[in-house]
Amino acid sequence: MKPALLLVDLQNDYLCAERLEPAAGEIVARAAALLDLWRRAGAPVVHVWTTVSREADRRMPHWVRAERWICVEGTEGHATPLALRRHAAERVVHKTFFSGFGTGELERLLRTAGCDAVVIAGVHEHGCVRATALDAYQAGFAVWIAEDAIGSDDPLHAAVTRRYLGARAIRYAPVEAIARSLRPASTPSASRRIARLASWIGGREAPGDRDALLVHASPVSGEPVWEMSEAGPEEVARAARDAARAQASWESAPLATRVAVIVPSWRARAPSSGPRCSGRRIPSRFPAASTRRRAIDRSAPSPSSRRGTIRLRSRPARSSPRCSSGTAS
Repeated sequence: MKPALLLVDLQNDYLCAERLEPAAGEIVARAAALLDLWRRAGAPVVHVWTTVSREADRRMPHWVRAERWICVEGTEGHATPLALRRHAAERVVHKTFFSGFGTGELERLLRTAGCDAVVIAGVHEHGCVRATALDAYQAGFAVWIAEDAIGSDDPLHAAVTRRYLGARAIRYAPVEAIARSLRPASTPSASRRIARLASWIGGREAPGDRDALLVHASPVSGEPVWEMSEAGPEEVARAARDAARAQASWESAPLATRVAVIVPSWRARAPSSGPRCSGRRIPSRFPAASTRRRAIDRSAPSPSSRRGTIRLRSRPARSSPRCSSGTAS
């Protein structure tokens, strides 16, 4: 696959709408992040603009009846925010109705560039984004919508649109998910980055490109605990089966055996002078948590022994603190 990015109606007159959700600044920021990714990947970008001319009036009839003049060519309202200004090599398709495919120019550009998929960002989700997505689908393109880089001034209609499109072949994904398909561990060529993006949009893994995508850090120390990398459907299914078997084995193991595995590792990672909550040390005026920890430590069997008992000490009268938002309450 060769995907193109379509930025639909990200123009000041639309972005200044009072009822726009989410706020214009958020939409522009996410769309700008997506645009930057596409440019660094060397993938095709097309700006789709509503363009109205007072000399050759081709406004939609309901705009004429309402005497509505917005996105007039040459005005500030017709322009895009600075973060989304087009580069010289990027094409612009002008429209006066809803769909970017209305004039046929957009499809010709995409075919000429060899594109067979599109990722759409812009406004409004229930109007021009929807119409453009449906026409792209009808023309045979794979269609993705960047769900956090779109907006609408009619949230109820937008929610219906998302449900309608999502139930068919048009898929939604956040910018970050799309970004992960373009985030290499090293600095590969632009063609390789496009291949990774195309593989992700097409629902396939990118062979030989298993970069770590997610790092899970310990809430205590902040140190990495595990990483999750790209994997194909077969590997995911195999990992799920292995995890299920491991879980069953762990649950059937004697309690002493499980303690012998967990406690030494936990003790090695624990702070030297009391437990921590979200990286902050619990004040000494709350001794309960550390008292229980010492009781378990002294009663746990050694890692080399599979026999032994755990002695439970009664809790101090004062209960342990609850942790909220990284502080002791």
